[in-house]
Amino acid sequence: MNLHHPKQLGISWIQGELKATLLNEGHNQTYYQASVHTLSQLDIALALAIPELGAEGADVSIVYEGSELSHHFIQTPPLSHRDLLLYIANRAEQEKISNEPILHSFKRSLSKKNSDGVILHIINKTFVDELIAICQHHRISITKLIPLSEIMSLEAFRFNTDNQEMILMVAMFETITEIMVTRGDGKVLFLRDLSHSIEHDSVDRLISEINRSMLYANQQFDIDIDKIALVGNTPSAIPETLQQHFSLPVENTQSDNPYFWAHEAALLSPAVEGNMLPIQFQFERIGMRIKRILTIAIAIAFLIAVGLTINIEFETHHAEIQAKQQRSGLKGLIMTQNRLSQKVTALENLDKRIQELQNSQVYPIAGWFLAELPALLPESLVLTDSLIHYENKQWYFTLQGKALGKASLAPQQLNTLENNLKTLPLTVEVTQSWQDTWFYHIQKGGHNTQETAFEIHGTMQ
Repeated sequence: MNLHHPKQLGISWIQGELKATLLNEGHNQTYYQASVHTLSQLDIALALAIPELGAEGADVSIVYEGSELSHHFIQTPPLSHRDLLLYIANRAEQEKISNEPILHSFKRSLSKKNSDGVILHIINKTFVDELIAICQHHRISITKLIPLSEIMSLEAFRFNTDNQEMILMVAMFETITEIMVTRGDGKVLFLRDLSHSIEHDSVDRLISEINRSMLYANQQFDIDIDKIALVGNTPSAIPETLQQHFSLPVENTQSDNPYFWAHEAALLSPAVEGNMLPIQFQFERIGMRIKRILTIAIAIAFLIAVGLTINIEFETHHAEIQAKQQRSGLKGLIMTQNRLSQKVTALENLDKRIQELQNSQVYPIAGWFLAELPALLPESLVLTDSLIHYENKQWYFTLQGKALGKASLAPQQLNTLENNLKTLPLTVEVTQSWQDTWFYHIQKGGHNTQETAFEIHGTMQ
């Protein structure tokens, strides 16, 4: 039974151009590419690619751009995070072009100068359901379905930009070119899908489209572009050619990796903001691992119970001479057997609860939240205890811990922890801040110690 970390299969499916790579410890290991325009063609391609790549049982991450996915820039009023989610869900229903059910994700953007908005990604739910079914048929687990523009905006960190710097990013493929203008803080201004091919069209067309995008950015947002960034697999001659036509810096990354986007998709966490999969599929692999571990534990406990029972019967039959000692020992063994039987029953009940959880598609929020905690915790903070429970259709959590080092340096780290909690893709509200317990310990002389306790209470949905 396989319990180690699963293989990571990255796929970029951009307007019919499919490229796949299997990662081994974060590095590309094997490759596959094909022309795929429909789900039936994808089914055939996976049947060929999986054995060729050795990707049986892999976790699959797909970056997608195609006819089933649309992007809408909408302006949003000032709202709380929870109200914003409701507002965007309503707008997604208004923007869809058919009566078919949809899935959506969004990323914060600027709708015009100094006005907040979002870029809303909408995809047909039937398409996603069929895509999931195809992956399940080939015994691979899809954990991420991400728009190309979402990964492009995350790539801005490669170019050492500050929060207010404006970057015009260009990603080139066999059949399309995508241009995105984004700010250094991650807010997208606009994006354009162009029917420009790096293989068949001249670079003059690309230069013209970049000029048009820069002009639109200046007219619509009253801003100037500070940098041109080429992302992904770029022909070696293009950066130098563009630099000759523009006075702005032209930077380039990963020009020698034709599987760049598939590789980047595989490295992202399933909890990335733009993931369009329903959450139960994002963490399906975790549930499968828990089930496997419990199955092994139940089998071991059962074998132990059977072994003990056989041993008791054997000793009872062959040790009549020492009957008194046998009866005393037998009583202890029977008690042990009962305890093990109770543990087996408890494990079976736990397995049944996990089955019911998966069948009812209740999201494993508690386990996911606890798994995400270490990544949210600054280095100078240590958790000593954590509690999470469900009540009145809400999850309640309590975090207790210590701040290492000087007490005067800890508030900034504690504020960082609370802010990190609020960045989770859930509605997280801190109901009792660390400041309450913190000031209590300060009043008791805690500022003279190297470890001052803190406590945070909150809710999430």
